[in-house]
Amino acid sequence: MRVTLPKHDVRTFVQKGHVWGVLAAPPCTEFSLVRNGATKPRDFVEGMACVNACLRIVLQTRPRWWALENPVGKLSMWLGTPRDVFEPCDFGDPWTKRTAIWGDFALPRRGPFVRPIAGKLRLAQTPADRAVTPEGFARAFFEANP
Repeated sequence: MRVTLPKHDVRTFVQKGHVWGVLAAPPCTEFSLVRNGATKPRDFVEGMACVNACLRIVLQTRPRWWALENPVGKLSMWLGTPRDVFEPCDFGDPWTKRTAIWGDFALPRRGPFVRPIAGKLRLAQTPADRAVTPEGFARAFFEANP
């Protein structure tokens, strides 16, 4: 079962059957370092609504493994030190976006390492496109956490 925003709302998730693993990627809007200097103040209560829902799902479903990822930023204020920090180029995707990951999971094997293209690949896309979990990381993560 895949629960994704905006099609589904993780805040209203109801478990139906066994859940093997949870890979959560809540919106980073309120936690991103890119917001530093923004005129509108951060709304951490709103930002934590999806994070809390993801953690509730983990507690309710008791999956074999779970992970919550978000770009390196302010989320560490609530979740503490991440288990790992990676760049998409560590897994074969040619861009950078320092991403923190918390949870109970086997660390994915890095590689193939590639040189990132100078920011053009992901910056030219929409925020929703940039929010998608990098393909190389997703593949390596699921190989390490079958």
